[in-house]
Amino acid sequence: MYPILLIASVAIFLTVVVVYVRQDFSSVYHPISFYLMFHGLVFAIRPLFAYWNGYEALYRAYDFLPSPATKATVIVAANLGLLAFVAAAWRSGGVPLSFGQSATERAYRASLIPAFLLAAALLAPIAIQSLITVYGGGYAGMRLDAHTGVAINTTGNGWLYEAQLMLVPLAVLFAWTFRFRLWSLAPLALFFALRAGTGGRGPIIVACVAAALLWLFDRGRRWPTPRMFALGLAILAVFYAVGQERGAVRTYIEEGRIIEFRDPSGFMESMDWANLEFFEYVVEAVPRKTGTYGYFVDNLQVFTEPVPRKLWPGKPVGPPIRMFNLFDYGNPIGMTYSLPGYGWAQLGYLGVIGWCALWGWALGAIYSAFATSRQGNLEVAAYFAFLPIFVIAFRDGMVLTVLKTGVFYLTPVLAWMLAARLLGIPFHAPLAHLSRRVGLPTPPPAPPRPRRRRTPQTAEIVPRAWRGRERTPQAE
Repeated sequence: MYPILLIASVAIFLTVVVVYVRQDFSSVYHPISFYLMFHGLVFAIRPLFAYWNGYEALYRAYDFLPSPATKATVIVAANLGLLAFVAAAWRSGGVPLSFGQSATERAYRASLIPAFLLAAALLAPIAIQSLITVYGGGYAGMRLDAHTGVAINTTGNGWLYEAQLMLVPLAVLFAWTFRFRLWSLAPLALFFALRAGTGGRGPIIVACVAAALLWLFDRGRRWPTPRMFALGLAILAVFYAVGQERGAVRTYIEEGRIIEFRDPSGFMESMDWANLEFFEYVVEAVPRKTGTYGYFVDNLQVFTEPVPRKLWPGKPVGPPIRMFNLFDYGNPIGMTYSLPGYGWAQLGYLGVIGWCALWGWALGAIYSAFATSRQGNLEVAAYFAFLPIFVIAFRDGMVLTVLKTGVFYLTPVLAWMLAARLLGIPFHAPLAHLSRRVGLPTPPPAPPRPRRRRTPQTAEIVPRAWRGRERTPQAE
C-alpha cells in the first residue's frame, strides 16, 4: 500500500508541475514555483530514497517508530497541502508578470547609488560585527531548554546576533545596483565564506536565490538558463558539504587545510531533508498522544519574541500559550514542522488545508501586487529581498520564521528609501524629464491632424478605412 502511495504522490506532483508551467502566469518569480520546489524535494523525491534505502536514523534519534497508518497519513496530508497551496495561490496570484520595469527606471538606478551607499555605510558595520561575533563563537551563550527544546540567549541580545542577516540583501542589492559586474559580486563572495565558516547555510541559499532572481528579472527571463541550473547544483553541493562538516570552510580559511568528509548517513538522510520524518513524528503524537490539537494559539509568540530576555527575565520559553509539548513524547531536537506539518499539529486535515491555503493566498496576493505594479526600483528591491525567505519558511512552516528573518531582509530596503529621501533623490524616476537627463531617446511629437470639412453625404459614402485620406480629382 505505501509504495503505491509514494508512486501516486510523485504522479500528483508531476501533474501539478505540468499544468502549472503551461499557464501564462507561471515563472520562477511566482510563490507556486517555490512551493513546488520544496514539496518536490522533501515530500515527493526524498520519500522514495527513504523507502528504498530504509532510512531509520531519525527514528532512532527521536525515539519513535511510525505506524503504517501514520506514514500513509503523512503522504496524503502533504499532497492535500500541495493542492490547497497551489489552488489558493493560483486564485489570488494568477496574473502574468509583464516585466514592466521601464528602461527609464533601470537607467535611473544609477542615480540611487549614493543613497544605497549611505544606507550600506550605516547598516553594514552592525551586520559585519554581528557576523564576526558569531564566527568567533557568539552562540556560546545560547542554552538549550531541555524541556521544550528551545534555544535561549542567556548572555547577549538575539537581535544583535541575527543582524548579520542584513548582509544578504546588502550584498545582493550591491551587485544588482552595479549591474552584476564581476567586481560587484565580491561582497557576496565574502559573505559566503564567512557565513559558511559559522556552519550556517540557510542565508547562503537565500542570498544565491535572490541574486539569481534579480539577474533573471533584469534580463526579462521567466525561467533559469541551463548554466544557472548547473550553478544551483554546485550550490547544493556546497550546502551538503557545509552540513556534513560545519567547520570545514573555517578550517580552510584559517589553516589552509581541507577536511576529508566522512558521511555516515545516506543520500538526503540528514535532518536538513527530513521533513518527512518530522511530519510523521507530529502525526504520531497529535492528537493521539497529546489529546488535543494546537489550534494555532502558539502564533501568539510573534508578540513576545521581539522583547529581549534581558528586559523581560520571566519571558516564556517559546509560545506564551502551549497546548502540548512534543518533547514529552520523544526527543525531537532540531525538528521543523513544514507547512503541512504545522497545519496538522493545529487542526489535523482541516489544519493542513486551511494553513496551506492561507499561505498560498497571501503569497499569491503579494505576487499579484508586484506583477501589476509599475515595478520601480523600490518595488523590485523589496520583492526580491522578501521572496527568497520562503526557501526556508516553507520548511519551518511558521509565521514567526517569516517575521524573524523578514525584518532583517527588508530593513536595508527601507534604509535605502529613507537615505534617498534624506539626500533629496526621488526613489522613482521622474518620468516627465528623465529621458533628457539620462540620455534616453525622446519620441518625436505626433504631427497635428489636419482639419477637414465633412458633409453628411461624405460620412455615408466614404468607407471608414478611407476616411482621412486626401481626396483626388477623380474622387470628386
